[in-house]
Parts: sequence; C-alpha cells; structure tokens
Amino acid sequence: MERALFETRKDWDDAQIKRHVYAVGLANIFEWVLLSRKAGLIDRRVWEEWIDLWKTVILKDESMAAKLKDSVVYTFSRVEAWEMVKKMSEDEQFRPSDPHEGFFTKSSKRLNLLRRTFRRQRQKDSRPTP
Repeated sequence: MERALFETRKDWDDAQIKRHVYAVGLANIFEWVLLSRKAGLIDRRVWEEWIDLWKTVILKDESMAAKLKDSVVYTFSRVEAWEMVKKMSEDEQFRPSDPHEGFFTKSSKRLNLLRRTFRRQRQKDSRPTP
C-alpha cells in the first residue's frame, strides 16, 4: 500500500517500508507523550523517563535516528515534536524543557486577557446609553 500511495516510495523494498512505518509509529508515540505532558496528564517524572528512553535507546540506532529526523514521519504536533527529536539526536547533552510549564503559563495569560476583555465589554454593555 505504501508503494501505491506514495510515488517517492514505489522503489522501496520491504525493509525500508517497515522501518518507515516503525518510525511513524514511534514519532506518533512521542507526539502523544508530548501532548499528554503539555496537558498535565502525565507527571514530570514520566516525561523525563520518556526522554531518557528516546536518548538512550531509540535514538542510539543511527538508521532509526535518521528516519526520526525527517519531519514527514510526524503527524499532529509535527514541528514541535520533530524539533525536539532532531535536537536530541544531534546533541547528546540536549534535554527538551518540560512542555507542561510553558503551556499553562501561556494559556493562563491568554485566559486572563480574555476574562478582562469580556468584563470590559460587559461593563460597556451594561452602561445606560444617553
């Protein structure tokens, strides 16, 4: 099916297709872990354990690391996840920051801004018109 759907993969052998499918699956798992941490569904310790697993096992395989540095294997959080994995594979000292911290800080600021805007509009609407 992979060969039929994608012109650029029509000459791939079975091993190349399997490696690509595994890379897509691993990238998808990383994206779900990233999303789960952002939403606070997993704690920081679990996030750190996933990062350690990626750095010490998954990205140690050079051919898989090369596949995972290709943004095409990522789906719903393509840029953010891809950039993290790419940096981890290129720099052994790199550790992605905790996505949960920034997510709620930014969200809280946006939420507070929306609340203030809504209150102001409600105040304007409740004033008697001359």
